[in-house]
This record gives sequence, structure tokens and C-alpha cells, in this order.
Amino acid sequence: MIKLWLGLILAVAVFITGLMICRGGRPGSGTEVGVGVVGGGEGSGIRGIVLSGPTCPNVRDPQDDKCADKPYSSKFAVTKVGDTRVIMEFTSDSNGEFEVAVDPGEYLIRGADTAPRRPICRIPDALTVEAGIWTEITIYCDTGIR
Repeated sequence: MIKLWLGLILAVAVFITGLMICRGGRPGSGTEVGVGVVGGGEGSGIRGIVLSGPTCPNVRDPQDDKCADKPYSSKFAVTKVGDTRVIMEFTSDSNGEFEVAVDPGEYLIRGADTAPRRPICRIPDALTVEAGIWTEITIYCDTGIR
């Protein structure tokens, strides 16, 4: 009887782990919002950092360290190329870092906020995720400071 209960508990734990979008204790947090990407196969997905800048008016070259782009926490949505349905949302952490596990395929990332506001984030075009590989990107967000 104990073996049966332990087996059931293990099965539930494996199921819940399979539904996780981001690795526990890692940057960012993913939230599945639709049918589609779950897991990420053999450790595939999209990871990166979100930076906002400029952070000072009249930026000079060479740039003052205190005016360097800063990590930025923001919410984003993931869709598959050719499909407008949001399959996942995630938020970069206070260090601007994020990591979302997705199956191999072609994806688009966009700001999850529909209202126009600053900073405006420039997000790379379609991202290709290959099996067992993490696609790394940097998302730059323009603060509007000039």
C-alpha cells in the first residue's frame, strides 16, 4: 500500500514538474496562458536579458557608467510564428533576466502590455529554438530620455 501511495505521489510530482514553464529558482517566471508550449523537451527555450536606456539625458561617448543601460523588469507574451494566440507570458526579473522553456520551433515575443507606454521595447524578429538548445537574446527598451 505504501509503494502505491509513493508511486502516486511521484507521478503527480512528475506531472506538475512537466507543466512548469521556467526552471525553479531561475530568473523570470513563465505562465502558460493557452494550449501549446509545455516543457521544452531536452532543455530548449529562450533566455536573455531586458535592458532599458538611455538612463541619463545627453548621453556622451564614452558613456558614463552611471548612465549605462539598466536591467528592466517587464511582462512579455510568446506566440508561434503565424499564430496570434498567446501561448505563454513571462516577466523578466529585477536583474532583467528571463528564461522560458519552449519546444523547438519559431516564436515571436512581444510586450504583454497592450497600452502604449515607455519604455518601448525593441524585440528581435522571429526566434528559432532548436532541440536541446537555449536561444539567447537581448531586449532593449527605449526610455525616451534624450
